[in-house]
Amino acid sequence: MAQTTWEQTIGDRVRRARQRQKLGQRELAKQVGLSSATLNYLEMGHTPNPRVNTIIALAEALGVTTDYLLLGREETEERTAVATGAL
Repeated sequence: MAQTTWEQTIGDRVRRARQRQKLGQRELAKQVGLSSATLNYLEMGHTPNPRVNTIIALAEALGVTTDYLLLGREETEERTAVATGAL
């Protein structure tokens, strides 16, 4: 059974986005100025609260929003929330 979005960690979402972009850990780590070990720790859930600048760099490199990485909120969910006045 697949985890629901709110049960996933930041690391799970980073890994999923990285794999969708067909990027290896080393390649992504280099793009955002992290060591491969640091990115691996983040993806494994050993870094539950990464720095803000790290989240921003990862979101930009992966083509996702910071809301997606932090909250699991997809862009379409944001648009629906704005349209309905939920945000």
